[in-house]
Amino acid sequence: MRWRMPNPAKVYTWLLRLYPARFREEYEVPMERQFRDEYRETVSAHDRLRFWVRAVWDLARSLPVEIFRELKQDLKHGVRVYRRRSFSAALAVAALALAIGASTGVFSALNALLIRTLPFSEPDQLVELRSSPFGAGRGRAAFLEWQGQSTYLQSAAAFSVFEMNLMRERDALRVKVAETSANFFQLLGARPAAGRTFSADEDRHGRTGVAVISHALWQQQFGGDPRVPGATIHVDGKPLVIVGVAPARFDYPGDISIWLPSIFDFEMVPKQGAFLFRTIGRLKPEISIGQGREMFEAEVRRTAPESLAANDD
Repeated sequence: MRWRMPNPAKVYTWLLRLYPARFREEYEVPMERQFRDEYRETVSAHDRLRFWVRAVWDLARSLPVEIFRELKQDLKHGVRVYRRRSFSAALAVAALALAIGASTGVFSALNALLIRTLPFSEPDQLVELRSSPFGAGRGRAAFLEWQGQSTYLQSAAAFSVFEMNLMRERDALRVKVAETSANFFQLLGARPAAGRTFSADEDRHGRTGVAVISHALWQQQFGGDPRVPGATIHVDGKPLVIVGVAPARFDYPGDISIWLPSIFDFEMVPKQGAFLFRTIGRLKPEISIGQGREMFEAEVRRTAPESLAANDD
């Protein structure tokens, strides 16, 4: 019986199962897609070998880190709760432990395999910062500081992903949509293929009726027409003016067809309160990933009591 090479995508999916569940929930689908796209571009056996070495090296480098972060977070939480007999005290300490201990899991470099072929500028400077549920009371204020007052970040951008209906002449197309801060494309260093991206004030109240569409959607639904910027589309019944087209292969944070500016007007929206967006930042050139993580964790420890107080209000 002749031995057959297993399907590469299935092998990679099996390897991804070694990651913690919370990591897989967020990254498994886009990482699988990125793997398939890159593997499809390999031509020779030598190309495939080099690709596998690089892919396995990325996994070997990031897997222990993610497992350690998961264990450390759970251990800190469990130990702190166990050491308090009073139920109310246990809840308070558990909340503080999560607000502090979660820092090891919320500051991380964007996955190398996921972003390698995306048109980002200086991708090694990009990090993700995820808020702890128990520290969410200060989320908006923290984001505002990351945007313009951070000692280790040049700036920060935020986004949230939804599914919406893109209306066509006779039917609707279900698409993934990312609502973002206005500086989303600028922070990632992604230049439009046509038109422009969001201007600085288009995430303010009353200025959000614009959209950037993906390069794939531009080709599939508009035939790559260069006159698309300025056209109107209807998403979930709302008219939006297309201001630009994202660069080819850009679909961050994964399979996105349309980007919309969300409202980030802190003059109208209180700075305290839950912040239900994912946050990405760009490190300052002189700050390494390790230095940035240390500064972030120190910031979380310093502001944890403030976060808990905000949650109690």
